[in-house]
Amino acid sequence: MGFRPRISHIILILVLVLTIELRLFYSFQTPYYSTDKSYYTIREIDSITNTGIPLLEDPLKDENTFIVNPPLFYYFIAGISYLIPIGLAGKIISATLGSSLVLIVFLVAKQLTGSESAALFSSILTAFMPILFVKSALNTTTPHSLALPALFFVMYCFTKIKLDIYLYLYLAILVLLPFIHASAIILIPVYLL
Repeated sequence: MGFRPRISHIILILVLVLTIELRLFYSFQTPYYSTDKSYYTIREIDSITNTGIPLLEDPLKDENTFIVNPPLFYYFIAGISYLIPIGLAGKIISATLGSSLVLIVFLVAKQLTGSESAALFSSILTAFMPILFVKSALNTTTPHSLALPALFFVMYCFTKIKLDIYLYLYLAILVLLPFIHASAIILIPVYLL
């Protein structure tokens, strides 16, 4: 009489595993990153692991500008980089976090439509959507890989906000979002309305 997984749950898990495998496959095709933001992220993480604080000035720029970035993603990867090398941690965590969007979209779509087949279709589309694939998979290590799943999870928590646990999760993630990515500052007023 135990838990019997539905066919949609099995397909969802297969899509999730396939998405993670594809993202990791493309990430490990080359030891290099495809964007300058990824190299900047690695330098931020390296600064945190060596000094405990992120870069405040960029020595690679000509002008002396003060850098202000939301630090949570960098500290998160820096913590993991104590277990595995920074480059490897960045690629694995970015691919895994980007792939987690498949599960979150499934939950949001199921909550909004009430249909598991529509939710499964939505998550399959999300898994292989080109813009999401490029933004958070192909040799990139940027805060987008954590910001997008967090934004969608906030949306899911908002749909179930009448339950206390989701209210607390909603508020906690809403507070953390500006420390993950600056674009969240624009979206917070929308979520609070």
